[in-house]
This record gives sequence, structure tokens and C-alpha cells, in this order.
Amino acid sequence: MTNLTKVYLKSGEVYVNSASVIVWTVLGSCVAVALHSPRKGLTAISHAQLPSPSHKKDACSHSCPKPCFQQHEDIVSEMRFLSCSTKYMLDELHKMGIENSELKAYIFGGSSMFQVEKDYFSVGKRNVDMALTMLKNFGIPVVEKDVLGNQSRTINFNTYSAEFTIELGD
Repeated sequence: MTNLTKVYLKSGEVYVNSASVIVWTVLGSCVAVALHSPRKGLTAISHAQLPSPSHKKDACSHSCPKPCFQQHEDIVSEMRFLSCSTKYMLDELHKMGIENSELKAYIFGGSSMFQVEKDYFSVGKRNVDMALTMLKNFGIPVVEKDVLGNQSRTINFNTYSAEFTIELGD
């Protein structure tokens, strides 16, 4: 990619910063959502483990600390949920003067790491469904996605250009 600093994004973390870096993460059933502003040349990216705290397709405001983005000791654990991390990223981007209408979304992960009989039991599928639903509700187009399947992925995402690479696991 480039000679930018690499930042490792652990499960349950969110990266929102104006610095140009390569954010890298490893995904199985977890989902990474990247929200990129071409105008500002910056990206917010999350690595979420589960759809939402309540197992319902509700918005963050119904299940996360109110407001979800408020800094407190439980904020890190709440970022493991797509509903919370997506809302948090949007709130942070809004503070930077970025509106939903200028964002482009990228979704990665959501593999079925264990064989299940029904889609409902697939955490990966539920994660992808939650990400797609939330982005649609916020009016943010998904411009790229590499989701589902049964392999892990290593993602390298350039926060300035939105260029990325994907390496599939065994």
C-alpha cells in the first residue's frame, strides 16, 4: 500500500482520527464497518463482534448508554456491538463537520466460522444484516463489501484514500 503507520484494530474497538494511517484487523464472524469521507480524506472504522446488546435490530439509543458516544468506563465494551459502534462513529464524524450524505461505507467480515443449520444462528450473517440495515437507515451507500463465506479475513484499510487489501485465511 504505502509507507503509512499501521494501526491494529482489536475486536470491540473503533478508530476515528484525522491522521492518515493503515488500519489493519483480522475478522472472522466479526464485521468491520468503515465510513469514509472523500472530501475530508478520513475514515472511521470499527471492529464489532455482535449486532446489538439486546439481540434486536434496534438503534443504539435504545440499548447503549445514553448517549452512546458519551465517554465513560463502559464505552469500550459497548463498541463490540455494531449498533453502538456505528452510531458512535457517525456522532464523531458529525462533530468533525461530516454529514451522512458525503460518506461512503465499506463492510468486511461476517464469516460463518462454525457450521450452523439456520442463518439466525450465524453471528456473521446477523452482523452483516445489522450493518446493512443501519447504513441504509442512515442513508449511507455501501460502495464495497466483502462479507460472509467461511474464511477469516485480514483487512488493511488506508484511512485517507479508502484503498484496501483483503487476505483470506485458510
